[in-house]
Amino acid sequence: MDIIEKIEIKHFRSFDGGKEQEKVRIDNLKDLNIFSGANDSGKSNVLRALNLFFNNEISPGIQFDKDRDFSKIVALRFDKEVEERKAKQKSKQLIEELKDVRRSDEVISIKLFFNNEKNQRGLPKSFWIARLYSQKNNFAGEYVYQTDLRGNAQVTNFLNNFKFEYVPAIKDKLFFNYLFEKLQKHLFEKESKNKENKFATSSRQFNEMLTTETKELFSKFQLSSGVDANFYIPSTLVDFFRTLSVITENEISLFERGDGIQARFIPEILDEISRNSRKNIIWGFEEPENSYEAKNIRKIGNEFLTKYSQKKQIFITTHTKEFLSLKRQFTEKELEIEANTQLKKSDKRLELSKLTGINRSSDVSIYRVWKNASTNYTSYVTRFDEKNNEWEKTCDDLGIIQESRIVESLQERLNEQSLEIAKSKLSSEDRKRVSKELIKDLNKKLFASIKELDSVRLKIEEYEKPILVVEDKLDSIYKISYLKLRDIDCNAENYDELFRENCYFTIRRAEGAGKVAGMLSMPNTDGYEHKKIIGLFDFDTEGCEKFYLLRNQNNWDNTIHGDTSTGVYKKRNQHECFYALLIPVPTRHNCLVSKIKDGVFGSHVEIENLLPDQILTDNNLVEEKSILDRNYLKIKDGVKRNLPNILCGLNKSDFNDFVPLFEKIDNLFNN
Repeated sequence: MDIIEKIEIKHFRSFDGGKEQEKVRIDNLKDLNIFSGANDSGKSNVLRALNLFFNNEISPGIQFDKDRDFSKIVALRFDKEVEERKAKQKSKQLIEELKDVRRSDEVISIKLFFNNEKNQRGLPKSFWIARLYSQKNNFAGEYVYQTDLRGNAQVTNFLNNFKFEYVPAIKDKLFFNYLFEKLQKHLFEKESKNKENKFATSSRQFNEMLTTETKELFSKFQLSSGVDANFYIPSTLVDFFRTLSVITENEISLFERGDGIQARFIPEILDEISRNSRKNIIWGFEEPENSYEAKNIRKIGNEFLTKYSQKKQIFITTHTKEFLSLKRQFTEKELEIEANTQLKKSDKRLELSKLTGINRSSDVSIYRVWKNASTNYTSYVTRFDEKNNEWEKTCDDLGIIQESRIVESLQERLNEQSLEIAKSKLSSEDRKRVSKELIKDLNKKLFASIKELDSVRLKIEEYEKPILVVEDKLDSIYKISYLKLRDIDCNAENYDELFRENCYFTIRRAEGAGKVAGMLSMPNTDGYEHKKIIGLFDFDTEGCEKFYLLRNQNNWDNTIHGDTSTGVYKKRNQHECFYALLIPVPTRHNCLVSKIKDGVFGSHVEIENLLPDQILTDNNLVEEKSILDRNYLKIKDGVKRNLPNILCGLNKSDFNDFVPLFEKIDNLFNN
């Protein structure tokens, strides 16, 4: 039931919404409305506002108090304005003619927009009614109606047809006593089909029996005292029910059971009280998950969705992902109508609106309640949908990870799987075997799709640090040279961790010049908008070609910047820091590189060639090659795995030709 379509709150507790302030509107309300947010965000004040509207109290037994319930934020603003007006009058020397500068607009307003789905006679299809607490009504509260409803007696009948039940977050024994009194009142007002109240009849019969059995006793009392007397059991049995207790299995009192078992009675009792009621029933239920473990939170959440909200509109506050993950579960009849290709969209909506009972599913709206620091921490309410980022903000508010929504979806699938197994004709042992096999299959898929913790660390690094993408399958030469040039001693076991701790950028291995170029050539930079990227190529034939051909792409600047000794580079358009870079070439290798700016690619300098030739030959890392009149050292296949031990044993001076490379990287990342 979604009879309330929208709520507007003004000047109530943590809500402002007054003059020149953003209105607090809670719209698109459904059958089940879930409010979440951080502690002290104002979630409960939404429910209290509804209770004040319908019951003229803040919570059960707590009456409205203007000093407590009028927004403190607004009151302070009003006080400031009053003082400013006083000061202004004094400056004009109008003390003797001091105008009334008291607060004149202290008004708490709770406005509800109704959907008259039952088409109550004399009322429009939709309309609003507000309840105001102001100086004019001595803060006693009065209803105010939209213009065309003033004087309409049907409005009073409409309001009288509501029953709002409020359940606070703390469900103590006082609340249970209050709840049991409501239950006993319901039982004594309940009539059978022939209009007979069974409790009243039993009470009358019990009185007649007592009169008969105690006739002699009270006759003697009359003779001795001169006063007529008799036992009497009132028809309402109010005093009797104040001692009402609930005995659970093994004759253990309900109040000696755990809080979760006690709390489980609350929605059931409220549901019993409203059963067969002709009134519009609305619940305001704070934190229904309190005292439940996760599996029972899912269960009670599903009952709120599929059972309790069928015939009543419910507003709840929550901190749990189990309630936040609730969504509409369409019935077979609804799915049948949606799948009917013979019906237009408008006809489908009409047919769906006619559904009742088990054929109609409850719809859900989820809201984030939050406070705005820029407006003195007033409360605001924003509805969550798949197109905004309120889910992410709600996760931040509650300290839960966004993946919890995925986990809840997985839990739904597992529950469906369990039900399917339970419906089968398999023996209990075979059911267990099937379940174990399915879980085993699921684990394989999960571990195949979810990477290890190192992958998480790498992803974090990409957001914390700029990214250098290199051709190599192994990156030890970059990391060890960087550490050596900064006088950081390292060995083959710790250089990787030391680099992570001491370098401001991170390295990603593309395993080939073509793959570096492919990454740099992506059609758009989605996912990299806020990251700094350099793709580094060796100054060899393949590296030069892949680098140069980037100029033919629309998203790259055609200009090639820099020079061979300090690093030739180019920049991607529409990005602050997205570069392609060729390794700087030491002067001793100038004869091995071509004029890249002229589109000539025949070059032969790899990253290892920045090391002294003597080190490369002494460690058997290279083989001598020649082309035309040029000789060069080519890195052998498979020897790079030996590099860490070799590099860590070198001196700082052996890495001098790496200095221009890191200077250019610094320049591009920090430009």
